[in-house]
Amino acid sequence: GQGGSCAVRAAADNASAAAGGLVYCWGYNLYGQVGSACGTICDTPVAVPARPAAVAVSLTRQASCLLTAAGRVW
Repeated sequence: GQGGSCAVRAAADNASAAAGGLVYCWGYNLYGQVGSACGTICDTPVAVPARPAAVAVSLTRQASCLLTAAGRVW
């Protein structure tokens, strides 16, 4: 592999991973917490579009947030 680190977080019904500035989410999406129009349930990781590079992710059952290298929260 290419090496490096990956931040993975899981909530009750969804999960997210950030690596190399990219963010992928999957799971329950009723509130749009996956960040994609994949439907109510996203069975496979979906790249989250149109956002700055992430260094960390955080989840709750109804929301997903990311932290940028500049210290901003999205």
